[in-house]
Amino acid sequence: AAYKRVVGEKKRKGVMRFESGKCGYDINGYESLSIYFKSMKPSGKAYTYSEGMFCDLFTKLSVNSIGRSDNIDDVQLRYITWLGDSWGVKFGTTKADQEGESCDWKRMYCNIFSPHFCISLAMSVYIWCKPVTSDPVFLFDGKEQHKRYYSCMVKAVNDIDENIDMGCPRDNIGTHSNRKFAESTAVSTVDGPSRTQVLYNIVYMVKLSIANYIPFAMFL
Repeated sequence: AAYKRVVGEKKRKGVMRFESGKCGYDINGYESLSIYFKSMKPSGKAYTYSEGMFCDLFTKLSVNSIGRSDNIDDVQLRYITWLGDSWGVKFGTTKADQEGESCDWKRMYCNIFSPHFCISLAMSVYIWCKPVTSDPVFLFDGKEQHKRYYSCMVKAVNDIDENIDMGCPRDNIGTHSNRKFAESTAVSTVDGPSRTQVLYNIVYMVKLSIANYIPFAMFL
């Protein structure tokens, strides 16, 4: 408690920043990243067409599920399914559930009005273009795919037109910005979930207006 009071006093006096860690971008930043990854072209041996499809899906999975990059890295194909009118995905463990006892489905809805926001389109394109392996287990093949995503995200942030306001300083954007963007936008939705519900992923993702941009009433 004493340490927190010291930190609070330093923030009040301007010695420390209010924010800690990476910042969440806004809807313009989300749209800019989505469009950039969809139009990403090969650049030498480091970046191929598959990089854009990979990064686009990784971003949307992180935003729609409010998941950390290491959770998205470990998504298994057997735990991705269609639940009535939405995609469903499960994580083995989360920060709040280190033992994997709850394993609730995260629901992710299509967006028929804005294709560049649509998780279903990104999922379909990636899976159809994904190389076929003999016994696939994970959605993203290879180890530490979150590091691969981070390098592409840094390139995207540097390449996107500097005149585009992404909602926060670009040097404060990282993989955790996806989660922070989803959290802050979800709790600011009129009649939406509380921050506690969002942080513990109790709410169905249809409430996340930035994930689908479709009025909640259309699903009732």
